Amino acid sequence: MPENGISMWLTPGSTESGSNGIQVWHDISGNRNDAIQTNTASQPQFASTQINGQPAIHFNGTSSYLSVPLVMSGASAAEMFVVLRAQPVSGTNNGALALSGPTLYPAANGQISDSFASASNYTVGPAGVDITQPHIYNVTSAANNWVARLDTQVLFTSSSNTVSPGNGSPVPVIGAVYNSSLSALTNWFTGDIAEIIVYNRALSSQERQNVTQQLAARYAMAISFPGDANNDGLPDSWETQYFGTININANADYDGNGSSVAQDYVAGNNPVDFYNGRPFVIQPSPSGNNYTYDLSGRLSKANYPNGANIAIVSDAASNLTSVTNYGAIVLWRVAQGLPADGTGEGADTAILANDSVPNLAKYAFGLNPTVAVTFPCPNVTLSSLNSGNLTLTYTRPDPAPPDIVYTVQVSGDRVNWTSGSGATNSVSTTINNGIATVVVSDATPVGSPSFGRWIRLSLQRVPQS
Repeated sequence: MPENGISMWLTPGSTESGSNGIQVWHDISGNRNDAIQTNTASQPQFASTQINGQPAIHFNGTSSYLSVPLVMSGASAAEMFVVLRAQPVSGTNNGALALSGPTLYPAANGQISDSFASASNYTVGPAGVDITQPHIYNVTSAANNWVARLDTQVLFTSSSNTVSPGNGSPVPVIGAVYNSSLSALTNWFTGDIAEIIVYNRALSSQERQNVTQQLAARYAMAISFPGDANNDGLPDSWETQYFGTININANADYDGNGSSVAQDYVAGNNPVDFYNGRPFVIQPSPSGNNYTYDLSGRLSKANYPNGANIAIVSDAASNLTSVTNYGAIVLWRVAQGLPADGTGEGADTAILANDSVPNLAKYAFGLNPTVAVTFPCPNVTLSSLNSGNLTLTYTRPDPAPPDIVYTVQVSGDRVNWTSGSGATNSVSTTINNGIATVVVSDATPVGSPSFGRWIRLSLQRVPQS
């Protein structure tokens, strides 16, 4: 999935429930362009199996909608992907969204009408397929080029387009569009929306295919792509790389990791390797020894009937269970009674105490993974202003885990983050009973620039050699 230029990315797994439905649809792009509805009477509903068995957000066609920020402010081009299924009422406008102009899917005449990121409103025309079934609607808006597509098929083009990213008035919405005077919401959407991706640029044809192909795989849509002879949403080259053939079941779980082949493809995982690790290197490899490999060509078992001096190079993502030179985090897992190989409850992302704090953070801060953290952030505090500069304090074991990199980062816009000399100042490090307290401040005072400063702590685990 190309990430360069993503302005907003809403997925069904990023919702937050309110008292009567979806209160926040969180933007996972990192730009915080969340879709919000605080009025309980207007909150859409989470539907767990609406799009080919996958979840989506259901809009009732009478009152449910979400408000979003101006996601393409200042953009000179834009691109949008929407995974949706309509249930239109005949003779009415079915307003799917209005991010920078209304998208009617369809309009009252049964044809799609759209002005996404454009100064013009285009009658895209009939979809040519049943839009009560799930589809991927994609629009490109650039100077003198506006194209609407449905499941890769071009529906409409214009060579005289003027890009208009909108000005935020009226507020962009999902689940409805505004009336002709832009004074009130009308034309409510009846249907389901599973995913919305918006870019502040036009994608290349290969990037567009990659996005569409991953969405098709995620939502089990049989769409024909170049290089996908069996139309299963998986590139033939990728299938051949791992299976040696394209004749596979995209919904099967060949490596037993709980994810189908299609889900592994979307996540960027190896579909025939439970551990999704990197290969082992065995030096030397004398004759007479026997090696067993899995389907991806990685070593799964070795037998040395005559004995051999070998060096095994691995990392924390490996699946070898007989390594004697364990890394620091493996020793910590063993001490805490967790799986040494980092699977299940031993995974970096596992949360064992229902406190939203994953194993990696508890390891970095010297905490027990099974004991709930009752303070806002584990051993990390953000002070009040200190002489006009933000100060961040955190604690860690001393000595620090050798495979954890602690980095204090600062930003003036929450998009571009910097660290190190010139960005932050080390204030103090004090050690008491094996615990180090580290204090770091922002080198730039709050108020410069005038809209504020932000500070955070990044934790990164690096493999040990």
